[in-house]
Amino acid sequence: MKKVIKHILYLCLPLVSFVLLTGCIKENLEGCERCIGFEYFADGDTDVFLEYIQRVSLYVFDENDQMVSTSQLGRENPIILEQDDLNKYQGVKLMLTGGRYRFVALGNPNTEQHTEVYNIDSGNMSKILYSHPDCTTTEVEGNDPLYLGSKVVDIPDDVNFKTKVRLYSSHQKVTVTVKGYIPEGSDINALATQSDLKLRLVDVSSRTDFYQEDATVVDQNLAMGDLVAYNPTLMLDNETGWYEASFNILRHTADSTLAFEIIESATERVLFTVSLAEFLKAFYEVDITNQEALIPMIVEFADEVIVTIPSWMLEHRDPIYGKN
Repeated sequence: MKKVIKHILYLCLPLVSFVLLTGCIKENLEGCERCIGFEYFADGDTDVFLEYIQRVSLYVFDENDQMVSTSQLGRENPIILEQDDLNKYQGVKLMLTGGRYRFVALGNPNTEQHTEVYNIDSGNMSKILYSHPDCTTTEVEGNDPLYLGSKVVDIPDDVNFKTKVRLYSSHQKVTVTVKGYIPEGSDINALATQSDLKLRLVDVSSRTDFYQEDATVVDQNLAMGDLVAYNPTLMLDNETGWYEASFNILRHTADSTLAFEIIESATERVLFTVSLAEFLKAFYEVDITNQEALIPMIVEFADEVIVTIPSWMLEHRDPIYGKN
């Protein structure tokens, strides 16, 4: 009898060890951890996710790119992860049955501006898109510093599993500085006021969608959709007399029709305009395909209007727009 018991124990020990090591019970997934982490490398080879991303909305889709139900997921879909959650664990642990899933992570919605995700009720990943909710109806300043990543994974039935979703930039940062403006008819020593000038961007692509299946890294998360106007605030620095604005737009290409206008507030007269394409052609140092792309424009009113970029970006050449 003792030999029989001993033989049974020898047979059972490997199974017990397997359960202890994996922590999974197939019938109810008790102890099964599907760890979905996040990463972001900016323009280098180091993961800098926590440096740039403070909030993530994680959407879970099945093998047909349909949103997984809350009953199957065991929690709300999307899963909202705040900065404290991300600092504790750069991701989330889920209880999911085995199968093929797509995870879509949207970084930084509603952190600086407003971001609305549309068509969630359709449940279809290819129909879901995001934009500023007011951009087609009212004046908006810009977008959140958004990031988006998508990954299809095959989760095994009864073993613990972990993977990482890599995020990519879904925005471009813009800074505009206006120097030397004196209202027409004013004394050369007249002080500028906050209300003298306005900045307007026209032909701004207004939305981005979740479906980026065939996009290369360079073409990842490009903006599309209706062309709208943005109205970032030009803030006056009383010490320098310069106007400055800093804001984000969704990711545009170098051949987009987006243009910048400097407007005299009192008359709504456009004092100066330059397209993004013209600006990028003049200043090849500005690379908007970077993950952390910066478009730094300086507009100076003198005998003529001069466009430059910060001196630290310039190579040794004439820094004046339109001159060889």
